[in-house]
Amino acid sequence: MNDKKTFEMDINGDGKPDTVQVEKNADGSTTYLVDTDGDGKTDLHAIDHDSDGVIDEVRIDRDGDGVADDRLADDTGDGKLS
Repeated sequence: MNDKKTFEMDINGDGKPDTVQVEKNADGSTTYLVDTDGDGKTDLHAIDHDSDGVIDEVRIDRDGDGVADDRLADDTGDGKLS
């Protein structure tokens, strides 16, 4: 069962609050779903696979169509997204 909480905070630095849903998943991961433009769709999807506080993967929808345009991931375990 997932534990979900929703917060309002400025993620993209534009001075306006963005909606952030934080899901703690049954597999031990934490997912962050961010709506930066207020349209109700996720624009940034970040995953902390082991819930250690370090994001392991980020998917970004730049054009608002609901499909990720970019993916950054720490595939080597060095703490850097590329």
